[in-house]
Amino acid sequence: MRVAMPNVREGSGLDIMISYPGLPSTWRFQDLIPVKYSEIVIKQDPHVKFTTNKYGTLPLSLSGPTRWVAISMPAFKVEPFMNSAENYLTKIEIDIQEVNLGFEFHLAAATWDEICRLLQNFADFGASVDASGYLNDIARKIAARTKSAMERLRLAYDTIKNEVKWNERQSLTTSNPSLSYVYRMKTGNSADINLMLVQLLGKLEIEAVPVLLSTRDNGILSPVAPSINKLNYVIVKAVLNDKTWFLDATEPLMPYFLLPVRCLNYRGQTFRSPGSEPVEISTSKKDKKIIIYDVKLDSDNALTGKLEILNSEYAAYDFRKKYNAFNSEEEFLADYKKDKPGLMISSADIKNIDSIYLPVDENYEIRIEGNRTETSTELYLVPMVFEQNIDNPFKAESRNYPIDFGYNIEKTMITTIAIPEKYTVAVLPARAVFKLPGNSASFIYEAERNGSVIRISAKFAINKTVFSPESYKELQEFYRQVMKKQFEPVILKSL
Repeated sequence: MRVAMPNVREGSGLDIMISYPGLPSTWRFQDLIPVKYSEIVIKQDPHVKFTTNKYGTLPLSLSGPTRWVAISMPAFKVEPFMNSAENYLTKIEIDIQEVNLGFEFHLAAATWDEICRLLQNFADFGASVDASGYLNDIARKIAARTKSAMERLRLAYDTIKNEVKWNERQSLTTSNPSLSYVYRMKTGNSADINLMLVQLLGKLEIEAVPVLLSTRDNGILSPVAPSINKLNYVIVKAVLNDKTWFLDATEPLMPYFLLPVRCLNYRGQTFRSPGSEPVEISTSKKDKKIIIYDVKLDSDNALTGKLEILNSEYAAYDFRKKYNAFNSEEEFLADYKKDKPGLMISSADIKNIDSIYLPVDENYEIRIEGNRTETSTELYLVPMVFEQNIDNPFKAESRNYPIDFGYNIEKTMITTIAIPEKYTVAVLPARAVFKLPGNSASFIYEAERNGSVIRISAKFAINKTVFSPESYKELQEFYRQVMKKQFEPVILKSL
C-alpha cells in the first residue's frame, strides 16, 4: 500500500487506519520512526483458531486476546552486528493453527509435523520432490566416477549448482511443480535448486532431507511456536559417516562446506512427517585471512617490497564475489587502493580465483609512501600499515540486543621491515595480549628485532559467534584496546 502525504516534514504525525478481511501475518507496534499509538483488533471467528507470538522487549499497554495496543513506542535503532531487526522490534506474529469449515475444508498447522504434512501435499513442495527420474543419468555418471561418498556429495553439489543458475529469488516453494522442467530451463529459485540436490543425493544413496528455515533478514524461528508463515527458505541436511553437512547450492562462488550467511539463523526444522526435528544451523568455518608485508625502508623513507594476502573459507568467498563484480583486474586494483593512501602496486598476481575449493592467494609488488611521521632526528612507522581497525563498531553506551558476527573471525598480520644503516631502533611496541572470558575474543601482538630487521605479528580472533548484551561493555573495551595497540608506532632514531 502506498499513501501520498503532502507537506510531510520532521515532527509530522501520520494517522492511518486499515480494515480488511483475513489475518495479517505480522503487526508491528514499533518501527524505525517513533510510533505514538498502534492498535490491532481481531474479531473472534468460531471456524478459525490462531496463535500470536510476541517479539521485542518493550511492553504493550494492552495485550490480547483480541485487542493489542501500544502507546509511545520509541524509534528502533539498528546496531552493528545485529542478526535482524525483525527479532527485536516490538510486534506480534499471527499464525493460523486450524481452519474448520465442517465437511468442506479442514486445515491444521499447529505443530511441525502438521506443517510438514501440509507442505507434503503442496504441488510446489512435497509433490515436486517425489518425481526425480530426470536425474537418473546424472546420478549414474557421478557414481561411475568415484566410490567415495564424500566425493559423490561434492560432485552432486557442484553438478546442481553449475547446471541450474540461481535467479536470486529466495523461496520456500518451487517455481514450478515439475523440477524436471526447471532443470531443463537451467534457472530456478533457491527451493528449486536445493530440492533438486536432495533428490540427487538420495539417488547416490546419501541420506539427505530438506531443512525448513527462516533467513536472517526474516527473523529467527521461535523455539516454542511452530509457524508456516515464518518459513521462507529451504536448505539440505546430508549425513555422512555420522557427520552432518548443511548445503545450499545457490551461490556459484561458494564451495559445499560453506553456508550463505543468510542461512546462519540459529535453527531450522527437518522436513519429515511424522518425526520433524529441530536442528541447530551453524558453521565451524571462519572469515580467515593471513596478511604478510615483507618490505624494506628505502632511501627516501618509503616502504617497498611484497604484500601477500591469503584468504580462506568465508574470506575467500567474499574476495571472489567482490573481485567478480569488476570488469577487469585493473578496475579491482583501482578500487582496492582507494582507502589506502600512498599505496602503489607495480604488479599483481592473484591465484586460485576460479578454484573455489582453494584459498585465494593475492601477491603484490608494492611501494608505500606517507606511512610515517618524521622529525629532525626520528622516524615513526605504523607497522600494521593498512590493516588496522580504524573505527570501533561499538560506539553506543549500552546495548539491549545480542552481538551476532555470523561466523568466527581469524585475522593474522605479519609485517617484516628491513631498516637501513642510517637508523637504529629506538622503541618497539611492547608485547600485548587481550582476551575476553573463555577466550571468546583474543588479540596477541608481538614485536621483535633481529639485527636490522623488525618483525611485528598480530593475531585477531573472534572465537564466538554470538555475544549476549551483558558482554557488550567487555567487547567494546576489547575493540578499543585492539585499535589503540594497532596504531602504536615503531620509532627509529637517526644515526
